Amino acid sequence: MQADIRFTDLGLDFWAEVKLISQNLGYTQRGTGQIKVHTIPSITSMYQELYLDFSHIFNSGQVTPHGQMLLDYFQYRADTLNNTVQGYLMDKTAAEKEYNDLLPKIKWFITIIRTCFHEGHKFSTQNIPCLYTHTLFFSALLSCC
Repeated sequence: MQADIRFTDLGLDFWAEVKLISQNLGYTQRGTGQIKVHTIPSITSMYQELYLDFSHIFNSGQVTPHGQMLLDYFQYRADTLNNTVQGYLMDKTAAEKEYNDLLPKIKWFITIIRTCFHEGHKFSTQNIPCLYTHTLFFSALLSCC
């Protein structure tokens, strides 16, 4: 997944504000588990409750460029997590089943790797040294699983 260029190099203050808003207004909609898209009314209301100035977000009845960037980010985050990432996530039951299915394969590869890389081990009865690298084994592990 590629980063959205609109949200690179925004500085720590932007990300601190995203965190402040998200922690106070919540990350997900209760009951649905969907990622929230925060709005100007909810953000300004939260700032007022915390006695913080929000003129850099909403000023003279208009959303500022900084405020629009926040809104765009919250929309992007919700779209990405709700529509793209969600399909790749597992609940506890699915994760446990996947782990139990993969465990025998992982144990087999670990045994092979330990055997091959044991100090002084010769890979065959003709005393030919093992020339395989750890990269090859991990590549095989990933392609198998």
